[in-house]
Amino acid sequence: MDSEKILRTALRIVGTGSMLAVGAVVMPGSWMAAFHQKLGLGLFPDSAIVDYLARQLSAFYVVFGGLFVMLAYDVRGYARLISYVGWATIGLGVVFTFVDISDGLPFWWVVAEGPGAVGFGVMVLALQRKISRDSASFTT
Repeated sequence: MDSEKILRTALRIVGTGSMLAVGAVVMPGSWMAAFHQKLGLGLFPDSAIVDYLARQLSAFYVVFGGLFVMLAYDVRGYARLISYVGWATIGLGVVFTFVDISDGLPFWWVVAEGPGAVGFGVMVLALQRKISRDSASFTT
C-alpha cells in the first residue's frame, strides 16, 4: 500500500472514530454517568460545568473527525493543512498525557490517549513527508 493510500485510510479511520462522539453530545446524563462508572472513574459529578465540558468536547471531536475525513479526499491538495493537523495532534497528545496523569486517570487511559495521539501525529507527518518527497522526485 502506498503512503498516500495509508494516509487517506488513517485519516478516515481516526476521523470516523472521532465522529462517533456524537453519541455523547446527545446521550442522557444518566447514561454518561453509567459509562463513567463502568470505566472505573468513580461517580460522575452532577454539575452543569461537567456536563457542559463533556458535551462540548464531544462536539469538538465530531467536528475535527469530520475535518480529518474531508482532508482524506485530497491529501496532496491539503498537504499544508494535514501537516498542521499532524503537529497539532502531537501537541495535543503531549498535553493530554500531562493532564491525564495529573488528573489521576487510569494507566490504560493515559497510554491510549496521549501517546496514541502523538503516534498518530508522527505517522501523519511521516506519511505526508514521504508523499511530498515522492511528488518532488516524480516531477524532476
